[in-house]
Amino acid sequence: MDKVIAQALGEKKPGELKDLHIEATQLPKIEGLTEDFNTLEELEILNCGLKTLDGFPSLPSVKCLLLGDNLLKGKEETETIVAKCPNVEILSLVGNRFESLDDIEPLGALESLTSLDLFNCPLTQQSDYRDKVIAMLPKLGVLDGYDRDGKEVADEEEEEEEEVEVTDHYHVKPEFLHQKQNLLMEFLYLLQSSQHFRYWKYLVECFY
Repeated sequence: MDKVIAQALGEKKPGELKDLHIEATQLPKIEGLTEDFNTLEELEILNCGLKTLDGFPSLPSVKCLLLGDNLLKGKEETETIVAKCPNVEILSLVGNRFESLDDIEPLGALESLTSLDLFNCPLTQQSDYRDKVIAMLPKLGVLDGYDRDGKEVADEEEEEEEEVEVTDHYHVKPEFLHQKQNLLMEFLYLLQSSQHFRYWKYLVECFY
């Protein structure tokens, strides 16, 4: 993990890093991540075979913690999250091995937690799972991508991508408008003489 973190840092110092993303690297335990990362706001460790959070440093600056598709299970791991990242607002534990509501009960101590994702964890198969989790975490606004009323919450990145697509679709470059204007003027000129009606089809094709 030391090498992975060194690559992520580049020329920056730990105290200068806002985001740290580690994915698809075999990391059975936490190594190299220290309390020197005291400005870290988003920490992502995905699909790394992580079995334990032993050695996880105190990172109160972290607001978004994504630990999806690892091998975490048991109450001890969520207790570590609460102790080390007490100000986390967005927490993703998708695809881990949490089996019971007792495993996530410690998360109730996270006063700033507004979004929790447990998709594809065994405990989601329990009857009334959703209602029980919401009752356990009354301040939670979003669970597994749905708000408390069961309405799907759009991901911010998806909303940004959709906005860009719509903007690009309707955006017309100035040079394109100028070209169309010139073609229109040429069209009006040609219509002044009936012998030029043969250009009608050509100009219409240019416009459409």
